Amino acid sequence: MRVRGYGLVKLLVVLAIIFIVAYVVVPPAIELGRIMFSYASLKDEMRGIAKFKAMEEDEDIRKLVVQKAKALGIELLEEDIIVEKYPGERIVIDAYYEKDFVMPFYSHHFKFNPIIEEQMK
Repeated sequence: MRVRGYGLVKLLVVLAIIFIVAYVVVPPAIELGRIMFSYASLKDEMRGIAKFKAMEEDEDIRKLVVQKAKALGIELLEEDIIVEKYPGERIVIDAYYEKDFVMPFYSHHFKFNPIIEEQMK
C-alpha cells in the first residue's frame, strides 16, 4: 500500500530551498552586475569625452569624467584621472577607482582602471 501526502511536503521543501538560494544568491548577483555595468558605462562615457571633447582643457575633461562617474554611482576624484594629449595624434584618459563587493559569506575588493585612447582629428 502506498502512503499519500508526501508529494506536498516534498514540494514545500523544494520551494523553500529554491527561495533560500534565491534570497542568498540573486541580490549579490544583481549588485555584481551593476558594478560591471557601471564600469562598462564609464568606459563608454570616457570614450565619448575623448572623441568629442579632446580640445577642452585637461581640468575640464577631468571634471566631465567625474560628473559622468557620479551619475553612474561611481566614487571618482579628479586626482584619480590622468589626461595625456599628444597633439595631432591621440588623447589618453586613464582613471582609477575601487569598489567593494560584499555577500553574506564572501567579499571582494575590485580595482578598476579604465583607460581610453582615441585618435585626435
